[in-house]
Amino acid sequence: MLVTGSYRQPDIRVEIVNVAESLAAGKGFSNPYGCTTGPTTHLAPVYPFVVSLIYEMFPPGSSRQLARFMLSTTFTSLAYAVLPWLATCLCLPQRVGFLAGLVGAAVPLFFWVEVTSDWEAPLSALLLLVALGAFASLFEQLSVRRAVAAGIAWGVALLTAPTLLLVFVGLFVAWMWHGRRHIAAMLRPAAALWLPVVLLILPWTIRNYLVFHDLILIRGNAGLQLLMSFNPRARATFDEGTASGAFLDHPYSTEQACREFARFGEVEMNRVYQQRALEWIRANPRRSSQLILQRFVTFWRGAVPSPAKTVFSEILTLFALPGMWLCLRRYPIAGLLLGFVLLTYPLVYYINIFEPRYRYPLHSIFLLLACVFLTEIGRVFRDHGVKHIFSKPLWPVMQTDPARLRPR
Repeated sequence: MLVTGSYRQPDIRVEIVNVAESLAAGKGFSNPYGCTTGPTTHLAPVYPFVVSLIYEMFPPGSSRQLARFMLSTTFTSLAYAVLPWLATCLCLPQRVGFLAGLVGAAVPLFFWVEVTSDWEAPLSALLLLVALGAFASLFEQLSVRRAVAAGIAWGVALLTAPTLLLVFVGLFVAWMWHGRRHIAAMLRPAAALWLPVVLLILPWTIRNYLVFHDLILIRGNAGLQLLMSFNPRARATFDEGTASGAFLDHPYSTEQACREFARFGEVEMNRVYQQRALEWIRANPRRSSQLILQRFVTFWRGAVPSPAKTVFSEILTLFALPGMWLCLRRYPIAGLLLGFVLLTYPLVYYINIFEPRYRYPLHSIFLLLACVFLTEIGRVFRDHGVKHIFSKPLWPVMQTDPARLRPR
């Protein structure tokens, strides 16, 4: 970040920046679209509050930009740094985590996502890894204390990236299924897991109800996102949608749209947006299906603006898939948890218009799985030869005792 001078780029007026400025100016969590629209639930609360601290401490100019970029770069670096710890929590060899962290740090595949503080993706990625590791520890030992720690981690993660709720619920179901033979012993840890999550989210939900007189758990912009993703000019990716005019009705796009949004209010406008999007989907089922399929393909390709980086991302995905298969064979806990993450996290983004930052929280997971494949293939070639790869059945998966799977 320092060598490229990327922090010298002009300040981009995205929603997080606008809300952070409002917080720093004492105007509350409000005005995300560049005009006065009042209080908002367009964003989850944690990251705008973090960025607002920088706006309070640093005056406008290069020092503020440098502080913002250093904040994001720190989250990125920490995410790669925790991969060896996460590998241990998942019962993977620690060398897998070291290799994944080194590759991620050395190959800036998502450079702008990793260094700019305009979006919460680096913090979301870090919190996902920490929360996943804390959750994995419950497979090793049923402990109320560990469950509380995992609940705190997931509560903070959900207040940063609410789309992780699907991941959390999926992992909880997998955990309960895995321990179904000891269900009575799991009730207290399960309650201890959910209690911090509920207690952390509840104050923000109460705030939303008091301000908007509507039950909004964390974010309330689903209608707007749905309309931007399904309309006559919608495309698979954000850049394509921008070029085609898919965002002309967005309150950020024109002054008239922003004034209309402010006049009717955020809750009412999101209802209108949702109704318009659903009407278009019902009227255009074939085109809607095409958009979902295109976003599915784009998400798994990991497409980024650079063609060379897109090719590298595709290779990473190709290595991660056999890495997932090897996890299911050799490291059942890792296979179970990482499999549910890959299954549940992208579901929202098959519907929502694609941006590279949406895939970024999974980047470290793909790195980890790819490095499982590389280290296992290297070991097999060194010790046994290629035939050993296929010598064991695929599904001795969930019955293995986790205590026997700790790395030597």
